[in-house]
Amino acid sequence: MSRVVRTESATRSRERLLQITALALRGLVRTDLPNGQLRDRLAFAGLALDEIASSVNDTCTAWEKRGYWVKADRFRADWGWVEQPRQNLRATLEAGDLDSAAGHAASLLVKLAAVHIPARLQAATPWEGAWRQWLEKPARAAGRSPARG
Repeated sequence: MSRVVRTESATRSRERLLQITALALRGLVRTDLPNGQLRDRLAFAGLALDEIASSVNDTCTAWEKRGYWVKADRFRADWGWVEQPRQNLRATLEAGDLDSAAGHAASLLVKLAAVHIPARLQAATPWEGAWRQWLEKPARAAGRSPARG
């Protein structure tokens, strides 16, 4: 079995996930959003938060193996804001309460308000099919997700 080579750094991956999550959530302010698209956008945000949390954990684990415990602790503290919206969104999506999930997403959108979305991403719709992914993902409780943008 060969090694998996990642061409994108973890930092760039987190930045990209924040950008496309902000793009997905900014579309929630539209009142004429169909229910299917609302579910896709919310599920995508949940999957992206899972992946961000996993990335933070992987980065900190690598630093701890090298003895950089303080650096890892600071990094976890800097990204600690992800966990609460992640849990809230997961709980409401699993309960099927889209209204509450949209409320949690709105509070997350406040945190992502400063995220710059490049022009090349403006027309992208990476959240399409995310609801199906959300339903099919058995390891979502373990913090892993296939969300890719």
